[in-house]
Amino acid sequence: MNRMSILAGLFLTANLAVADIGLPRGRHLPGKQPLPPNDLRGVPTIVAAVPPHPSKAAVVELLEDDAAWLARQLNRNMAQSERDKLGRADPWGEDCYSGGACLKVAGIQRFTEQVPGWGYPVVEKPAPGEYRFIRFAWKKPETLGLRFAWQRPEDTGIMVQLCVSGIDWHRYYAGTNKVGYAPAFQVGANPPREWEVVTRDLYADYKAPHTMTGFAFTSMEGVALFDHVYLGRTIEDLDRVTNAAKIGLRKDRLTDDELAANFKNLSSEDASLRNPAIWAMSRDAEGCLRHLKTNVKIPDPAEITRQIRRLIADLDSPRFAVRELAVKKLDELGLAAMPHLQEAIRQPNPSPELVERAVKLVEKHKLTEPTLSNPATRTLLSAMHILEQAETPEARALLEHMGKAINEPVGASENAAALERLAKRIKKQTRED
Repeated sequence: MNRMSILAGLFLTANLAVADIGLPRGRHLPGKQPLPPNDLRGVPTIVAAVPPHPSKAAVVELLEDDAAWLARQLNRNMAQSERDKLGRADPWGEDCYSGGACLKVAGIQRFTEQVPGWGYPVVEKPAPGEYRFIRFAWKKPETLGLRFAWQRPEDTGIMVQLCVSGIDWHRYYAGTNKVGYAPAFQVGANPPREWEVVTRDLYADYKAPHTMTGFAFTSMEGVALFDHVYLGRTIEDLDRVTNAAKIGLRKDRLTDDELAANFKNLSSEDASLRNPAIWAMSRDAEGCLRHLKTNVKIPDPAEITRQIRRLIADLDSPRFAVRELAVKKLDELGLAAMPHLQEAIRQPNPSPELVERAVKLVEKHKLTEPTLSNPATRTLLSAMHILEQAETPEARALLEHMGKAINEPVGASENAAALERLAKRIKKQTRED
């Protein structure tokens, strides 16, 4: 039996044993009594960090407006009955720290050891594509977070957990660590009732390089909100994002040059460039709508399908240059091409050349974070977030038009979630007016 099988067996046994006390069990167990703050008994095995992330971004977005997509990743490999015991995780647009959506967790927690596309190295001296600091915003509303009227605020807790190399967990919590998970750092005596931003030095806290692959959002009981989760090389890098978020609600009129400069950054993999641009453009509803109508290339799904099929046929071309170009173009199309490639592989008697190249593309994109798969997708999703935050009927109409043109499952679901939140805000705004 290999090490992963042993760990899986131990994890299952621990969860069965805790059923009688109503709490989920983590991998490192202190017994039934909570650990003292910052007790590091059961420190996890540290696995050396992987090579730098290929994007080389100074700041990586882990949670912002893509809360709907991330919520679907949490506990995705668990049976529905087990997910229901742990609680729910849903995008929430009515009370956010930044942007148009946060993550609402009700119950105990939601987690996953491996988020698609994640594999972020944490080191002491980060080079491009390496990281050291994490920042997140969290909130445990008093009206929703207390189960009984007689409970004191400090009797409840809120926690975030970072999965290391798909095996172990690092944890930060405020209030009481009722679940007893360890190792865990206490960063607040009480869970925050209003939005609070926490910044931690991951290398200093855990004294070794490691690779972050997954996440857990833990309410322990009641409801907790999470938002604005980023990895950065430096605190200054993170500040560029957070400072831009702080002025996100202000209304500005942007010049054409400012609109063009911000639009250029919508396709960046670096969240310290992309998200400030989203928030800046959303502050000028009229200007951003005019600019997006002119500059966003909304795809024709039928034409994209025809293009993908032509490129797949080219994978079997007798000319090497044509085959290589087809691979490059299909790679750029990202998830939109994946169902067609999988269908081509399943066809009767496909050529070995086609199968080899198609399988490599499919396997590559299984490991890609879908919401950031290529520059065109990033621009389209960024434009969707801008339109949602613009909060006008004209923005909603363009957002609906975009939704009809998106043939990536992730983009389509994000569009639907954004439209739902926007409709609620427009309706609320109409009632108030």
